[in-house]
Amino acid sequence: MKTTISRRQFLAASAAGSIGLAAPGATPPAPAAVFAQRGYYILPCRTPTLGYEACRDMIDAMAEDNANTVILWLGGGFRSKKFPITWQYNAEHANVREDIIGRLIRHAHTRGVRCLLGFTPFGYDGVNRYPLEHPELKATGPDGKPAAEFGIHCWGWNLCPAQPQSQRFMIEYAREMAFEFYPDADGLFIESSD
Repeated sequence: MKTTISRRQFLAASAAGSIGLAAPGATPPAPAAVFAQRGYYILPCRTPTLGYEACRDMIDAMAEDNANTVILWLGGGFRSKKFPITWQYNAEHANVREDIIGRLIRHAHTRGVRCLLGFTPFGYDGVNRYPLEHPELKATGPDGKPAAEFGIHCWGWNLCPAQPQSQRFMIEYAREMAFEFYPDADGLFIESSD
């Protein structure tokens, strides 16, 4: 019979055992919750071959490890109807071909795990592809010239955050992701851009 133990259980048992070695007969204190939010940051947008079952199994493992929050990085990893340029580089992605994240969020909720939708405004993962259609929105460097192409998994350009059209795009893109695609999500995680 296989016995499994979570990382958190192992650490708690090890700490309790260490206290027992240091002070025989001492009763270790009951562990207190350290953080209200315990979770993981995962990048579905950069793992295009993971289907629903693999993602569900990850959520289950997180729940077994007492996680209560997961950040699902989805910029460029959902089939935006308003801005298809943001996912075209990722057209073979499991979630782009068949939306699995909505179902995954509902499953996570049954396990007591909250889901935040993650993205970086004005850059990275699909957002940085928007300047292919709107080159006038590329960010500029200190020399006044367009910033260099960059990326992780998805190559493109930062948008200039001072441009009203860049701001409108980001608001519409985030609203579409949160309200039209994943209304069951528990919120947004907006990471600052480099």
